[in-house]
Amino acid sequence: MIRKDANPVIAYNCARIPICDIYMTQFLHSDSIVGKPTAVTNFSHYTAIDDLLNKARVETDREKQKMLYGEAQKKVMEDAVMIPTVVRPNFNGARKPYVDLGYNFKASMFYDYVFNEMSRILKH
Repeated sequence: MIRKDANPVIAYNCARIPICDIYMTQFLHSDSIVGKPTAVTNFSHYTAIDDLLNKARVETDREKQKMLYGEAQKKVMEDAVMIPTVVRPNFNGARKPYVDLGYNFKASMFYDYVFNEMSRILKH
């Protein structure tokens, strides 16, 4: 029903690569409004930050880019577009003792451990 734009309140769970633009584009850019051919997850039909997102996405100066994304985030908060909630605050996963993540694991935005260049498999 949410894809048909039939629900007034949406409870939606997601896990994305933790990059600001991915979340903001998929949930808040007008191209992502549900019902459009380019739809993703903009259930709110929000359109007020398209210009900021479009500019930030192609900005090569990292500080200017941060400023643009920051402005977009402030606008979203001022407009009270959505209420993000945490449904699953704790990660409970098992792994073999010979899997060394290479860092002190505290949390993940994914539903699994994050492996990186410091992760390794110990002799077993």
